Amino acid sequence: MKSLAFSLACILFGSSFAYGEILPAKEKWNKWPTCIAQFCFDQQAPRESVLTQIYGSGALNNENEESFHCYEALSQKLFLKFTIHNDTPAFIASILVSDKPVCAKARQPIKPFEQIKTLEGLMVGDKYEKAVQLYGSPQYIRIGKELDELIRYEFFASSKEMGFDKAVAYVPNKTDDLLVTWLFLHNNKIVAILMSISE
Repeated sequence: MKSLAFSLACILFGSSFAYGEILPAKEKWNKWPTCIAQFCFDQQAPRESVLTQIYGSGALNNENEESFHCYEALSQKLFLKFTIHNDTPAFIASILVSDKPVCAKARQPIKPFEQIKTLEGLMVGDKYEKAVQLYGSPQYIRIGKELDELIRYEFFASSKEMGFDKAVAYVPNKTDDLLVTWLFLHNNKIVAILMSISE
């Protein structure tokens, strides 16, 4: 049975994706976010073991095919949720960073996270214009009902509760959306970043 994440991906993008652990290499002329902190998705999905060896397990929750490691980065006033696909070996399927809690419980990592930003320097708190300067125009925009659906799945809340007014997505291209990065916005400011691989 497919996980909810895969089902949601199909709903959001209206097509099916070939799921795999090996991801397309980032070409020099393609600009899209592929790394956050030291975790990169452009060659191979990062391993869960790398995360837990460096930062500990955080608050751990298991659900069917997936598990979640939740952390609170106090020095940066950020919350992180790592979704793990329980394959062999287990790998990180998505990373969600927000200035709002993203899990019911979160723990401090055993080692502080360094600056939580993309390889190109985009982070929560930046203006949306910086994303456009770095990556160009997004391929997808979600507002209204579609935004609510995305928020309910990732944050277990509504857009009113979260205060988000728009989400935009960057992907390698529209025909091969293995990697997607969503930026959640409020008043033109980035308040959350979700980087994931989808089926």
